Amino acid sequence: QAIAQLEDAKATWPVLNLDNNANDRAKGLRFRGYRLVEGRRPIFKYTAGETVIEDYVIPVGGPLPSFTRQLTLTGSGQYYFLAGTGDAIEKDGTSWKLGQSLKVTLDTPGEPILRDGPGGKELLVPIDVKGKALLRAKYEWDLN
Repeated sequence: QAIAQLEDAKATWPVLNLDNNANDRAKGLRFRGYRLVEGRRPIFKYTAGETVIEDYVIPVGGPLPSFTRQLTLTGSGQYYFLAGTGDAIEKDGTSWKLGQSLKVTLDTPGEPILRDGPGGKELLVPIDVKGKALLRAKYEWDLN
């Protein structure tokens, strides 16, 4: 699960229940359906309390394809976005290197937090929603 409400930035990230029939598959989120936009791409809709979350992936073709994940949160509250996990995460200019060959460039309202998690490093982005907040994360291959 990519979005969660945590007590603070030190709280453990919720464990995703992989049972499709579980009521608590994504802790604190409720799936509210989707709508299709250009290219028949879905915008997924969730709620967390009174906050509405729209999750949209924008693919980019090319020799090394990439995609941007865009999250729009409407409502109020403190949320966190889990931008990446892994054994090695490090700042690389204006981006973050996730492992050996993936990088993420974040356009976010909050400053990313790199922390140790139960399975390795975690890159969290705090999102303080007061009306509307927009977050973009561009994931691309980095073969350098």
